[in-house]
Amino acid sequence: MNMTSDEINRLLADPTRLKIYRSIIAAGGSPVTVAGIAAEFDLHPNVARLHLEKMAASGLLESEIFKTASGGRPGRRYTIGSVVTSQYPPRDYQLLASIALSALESGSKPESVARRRGREEGKRAVEAAGLLSGNTNLEQKIASFGNLVDEQGLFANITRLDKEKLQVEVFNCVFRELSPGQEMVCNLHHNLIRGVSESFFGNVRVTCKSGIAKGESSCHFLIRLLS
Repeated sequence: MNMTSDEINRLLADPTRLKIYRSIIAAGGSPVTVAGIAAEFDLHPNVARLHLEKMAASGLLESEIFKTASGGRPGRRYTIGSVVTSQYPPRDYQLLASIALSALESGSKPESVARRRGREEGKRAVEAAGLLSGNTNLEQKIASFGNLVDEQGLFANITRLDKEKLQVEVFNCVFRELSPGQEMVCNLHHNLIRGVSESFFGNVRVTCKSGIAKGESSCHFLIRLLS
């Protein structure tokens, strides 16, 4: 069944279905089952199966039959499919082109332009969330930072390791198709995250382990709060 991008986007307009899809993305290449999704989202198995089958029919998921350990009726498991729409998983090649063109026009390094763009986006988010007052605590900043990362389509898990370190595990790269073998693309994304982090947390050191470009399920950013 071939579906248009608009049809797929309407399919994922269902909030439960979108949560399930994002959960499967976060699982990387690990397959999920109807029973597993039903338990994770507190759904009746028939409802979970309906959501999964609709996404499989659109090409968003791939499914295969497997034999259960009990030897009963074969089950079905699901993984991310090959379909990429304009929105799911998000891609933002316009942003990449904008950074490249700005670097050419200004004579600046692309990494510097990306960092500056990240600061600008972070500053807007900080102002919109009302985080400029002196009464703002770190947890509020982390929550708002997570909201911005989520809006950027990175499908990230943010973990506070201690009072000075945050771990950001990113499951979607908005430059995914261009990142394999292109170190500059990963560096640009690194500096975008660095710029955003500086707007929220001040002086930081951001290190990145790029995994998606190597075929892994996620990239890891470590943000050290220096001030």
